[in-house]
Amino acid sequence: MVRGNHKMRCVWLALVGAAAAVPALAQPLVVPAGYATACGSAAPSDTLTREFPRTHQQVIGAALLASIPVGSSITQLTFRAANFGTVNALGHWPAVNLTFADYEVYIARAARGPGSMSTVFSANVVPGSELRVRDGAMTIPAGSFSNMVAPPGANAWGFDIQVAPFVYNGGDLVVTVRHSGHLSTGTPRLYLDSLANPTPGSLQCMAANTIAATAGAPDQGQPAIARLRYVLPQTCTVNCDGSTTPPVLSANDYMCFFNAYAAGMWLPAAQQITSIANCDGSTSVPVLNIGDFVCFNSKFVFGCP
Repeated sequence: MVRGNHKMRCVWLALVGAAAAVPALAQPLVVPAGYATACGSAAPSDTLTREFPRTHQQVIGAALLASIPVGSSITQLTFRAANFGTVNALGHWPAVNLTFADYEVYIARAARGPGSMSTVFSANVVPGSELRVRDGAMTIPAGSFSNMVAPPGANAWGFDIQVAPFVYNGGDLVVTVRHSGHLSTGTPRLYLDSLANPTPGSLQCMAANTIAATAGAPDQGQPAIARLRYVLPQTCTVNCDGSTTPPVLSANDYMCFFNAYAAGMWLPAAQQITSIANCDGSTSVPVLNIGDFVCFNSKFVFGCP
């Protein structure tokens, strides 16, 4: 798997570390919505939180995403602990901070819907649509997840994974997570709330036991119930974080723009044209360039109508 230019990677890590909190206008959506307060009824999976390297690819059906207006930006991904049987001990997880040296998240348009995934990861992605929305180290603070609620209720949502904005334009989505494992000895596994694999028309996943796998298998994981947060399309593009509390324009908007720019650098030129980071609307290569920073700064000075 291509990891990208080292200098660009360092910039991306710095931006992720400086990223602002979820915008005030970020809307939550549980997928599937029927499990917003109810737990899953299938044996869960620990693929996404495992101590060893793993790859998890999950398709989310368009019907589950119908309430997201086209043009909205997905900005966060969250999972929760399972209370299925006794897979997780009662209490909180982890006991201490756990750090993954590398935790990568990709979002793309899905080429195959739930129930028809290929075991080959790339075959499930519409070519040219995949965006790396997170890269680099990730620390899960102690006690981020809890198993305190008895079925059929659902446990509280766990650690929020912030991602660079991904513009949703309709259809099925495919989310791919590649991680290094936290490699902390003696740490109990955490199983995430999940559904049967597949749940046709809803969720399906393939997974593998390496970070750079090109193919997976259905018996290596279960599709996780997730909460997405998204920001509605903005009428004032310089208000990148979608805030409404004065001051509407702040340093957070710069951080939001920098994240979008860093993520956009991984996209093909055709997709860079429609990226929110293409402030000056250029169409010639390189699409994303210093002109976009000048454009954003100029618009920021003049403010929103």
